[in-house]
Amino acid sequence: MTEARITWQFPEGQQHELTLNKELTIIGRGRDCDIVLLDERVSRQHTEIHFDGDAYLVSDLGSFNGTMINGELIGDTRPLENGAQLQIGPVLLRFAWAAVPEEEPGSTLVVPESDLLAFLETHDGTRFELKKEKNTIGRNQGWDICLGDRAVSRPHAEITRQGTSFTLTDSGSANGTVVNGQTITKPLALEDGDTILFGEHPLIFKIEKSQA
Repeated sequence: MTEARITWQFPEGQQHELTLNKELTIIGRGRDCDIVLLDERVSRQHTEIHFDGDAYLVSDLGSFNGTMINGELIGDTRPLENGAQLQIGPVLLRFAWAAVPEEEPGSTLVVPESDLLAFLETHDGTRFELKKEKNTIGRNQGWDICLGDRAVSRPHAEITRQGTSFTLTDSGSANGTVVNGQTITKPLALEDGDTILFGEHPLIFKIEKSQA
C-alpha cells in the first residue's frame, strides 16, 4: 500500500503533516482550505494538489505571489515527484509518496484516567487546564477558557473528555476552528501536540501524566 503526505513547518517552528486522502487538496490563507497558511503573502486559495488516479499534480490558483516547486516558479500544472518541495509564501512544504509498512502488534502504555492532565498551552507557556468533562472556549468572560481575541466567537468551540479521550467540536464560530492547518467540519479526536487556532493565536493541546 502507498500513501502520499505533505509535511510543512511554520516559521514559529511548529511542524505538521497531512495525509492526502482526498482527490483535491487546497492550500491557502482561507480558513476553508485543507491546509491553512495564515500569512499575508499567501492568497486565500493559493495552490491545489489533484490526484488523477495515477499521479499527484500541483497547480497554482492564480495566486499573487505564485507557487514554487524545487525553487522554480510554476506557470501551469506540474506532476509532483516523490520528495518535491513546494514553497508557498514563506512556508516550505515537502511531498512524499511511499510504501506504508504493515503495522505489527505491539504493547500500549495505559495511563489511568485519574493520572492524566490535559491543557492548552500558548507559545509563552501560559496553560489553560481542561478540568471538566465539557470545556467551552470563547471570547472574553463566561467560558471555561476565555480568550481575548476579537477573531474568537462567543462561544467558539468546546473540548469534551471521555475517559482518556478528548474531542474538539466547533460551536458554529464565525472564523472556524483550525487543527494542524486544517479547518474542522466535524468533531475531531485530539492528539498530544496538536496545534489549534481558535482565532489568530495558536494553542498546543498537551496531555501528560500527573506528578502527584
